[in-house]
Amino acid sequence: MKQLTRAPFFKRHQDFLLFAVPVLLVYLVLVISHLNGVYFWDNVQQTSREAHWFYQQQFSSFWLPGFSDGEEITGTAYHFPLIGMMTAGLWMVLGQHLWVSHVFIGFWSVLLVLFTHKLFRCYLSPRVAGWALLVLLLESTLLTQIAIASPDVILLTALVMALYGIVNRRRGLTSMALLFLVLINGRGMLAGPFVYLFAVLHKHLTEGTPLGVKMLWRTALPFVPAYSIYGLYIGLYLLNNGWFLNQADSPWSEGWQSPQGLMAYLKNFAAFGLRLLENGRFALWLSALVLITQAYKRRTSLIGKKELPLVVLVGGLILLFLYFALSTVLVIGSRYYMGITLVLGLLVFVAAERLWCTRRIQTFALVVGLLFVGGHAWVYPSRVSVAWDATLAHTPYYTLREQLLTYLEQNHIDEEQVGGGFLFSGNQRYVDLKDRDLRIGQDHDKAYFIYSNLSNLSDDLIDELENRELWEPVEVFSKGPVFISLLRNQKIAP
Repeated sequence: MKQLTRAPFFKRHQDFLLFAVPVLLVYLVLVISHLNGVYFWDNVQQTSREAHWFYQQQFSSFWLPGFSDGEEITGTAYHFPLIGMMTAGLWMVLGQHLWVSHVFIGFWSVLLVLFTHKLFRCYLSPRVAGWALLVLLLESTLLTQIAIASPDVILLTALVMALYGIVNRRRGLTSMALLFLVLINGRGMLAGPFVYLFAVLHKHLTEGTPLGVKMLWRTALPFVPAYSIYGLYIGLYLLNNGWFLNQADSPWSEGWQSPQGLMAYLKNFAAFGLRLLENGRFALWLSALVLITQAYKRRTSLIGKKELPLVVLVGGLILLFLYFALSTVLVIGSRYYMGITLVLGLLVFVAAERLWCTRRIQTFALVVGLLFVGGHAWVYPSRVSVAWDATLAHTPYYTLREQLLTYLEQNHIDEEQVGGGFLFSGNQRYVDLKDRDLRIGQDHDKAYFIYSNLSNLSDDLIDELENRELWEPVEVFSKGPVFISLLRNQKIAP
């Protein structure tokens, strides 16, 4: 009897080694090079500030202060504070260091690569799945989110894990992934119903399960733990603190207001479209349009029943964020679209595999990859908001910020005399974890103001700050596309 022999290790894992390992190496370099990077963008609130509360309280309370409690630290209310809890727990074990968050998100980025590879193999041939993974996991927004240790990396990983669990009938994995999807961020909670719709359609169209009450209930079972916890949390919060979205004491109350006038709606819609397309992501939408046109001319189908639930998922998520873009004045960040980009990219490669030869797919992948790399260079003039948490062009911020704070200290400029825009106001303890309180206000009626293109200030305020009769530059720190300017108020400062 002929003895069966296993193929060599490289042969069995060839596609993973060729495509996934380079992605992992890029992630490793990002994490190591940013180990001491301070908290950036919304991480200051959602990760650091909330983690400080649980760390200082030693988990004696699981409730963050409400908006009206007069505390320096408040929760956002609509986000379950899971990332703050996990970070505080890690600090208690490993110490309160910046590198803790970077290593933690680095761990989740490894899971992202592993489960994206598994999910793509469910829809694509091994080689095309490898090319899709290599391109889509090096998208500029995702790389930047890993570099700044953003919890949105956990959110994206949880989405991929949930989809993989649904496709492969692994309820335990799906349920665990949904816990992180729902409890890390309110956006994940809102995306959950579309994941459920994906699961229902997948069971019906791919597995042939008839629609019915029993099928709908069984499909919903993995969602029960996550939504039960979130429902209990939000219910108790409402009983204790009342409605939160338009509460006057909330730092985010203005963001939940509706746009005023037609121009405001058009501006929000334009910003929504820009965030979908910028940093090279337009290549995926343009490719989808080209593939649809080619399929129409050839009278052939781009997707089958198996991929239709993915189309519905992308469409649902787009409608969700479009609703927020048109009903509020909230800033919709590029990171919100990472799930859309990943699933859309998967669908584009599925369609490409049906219409194009392998060499053309490889060329397409290289072109899109180069456009994603070029996405880090998408920096606009000062009066156009830049999603700085979606481009590595922001990295000079870390050294420039330190130079600025050193200048303030060496020149004995009192913090009470200084105001600053976004990223520079507030207690700097929560940004750099240094054991001191350095509170910089956000008003521009003080003797000094920290002006930077990173802050995405309003046009009116920029006009005022650039008026040399009102404000005089004292010191300017700049590197690459980033500048931080310390301005002196001509009417107040001596």
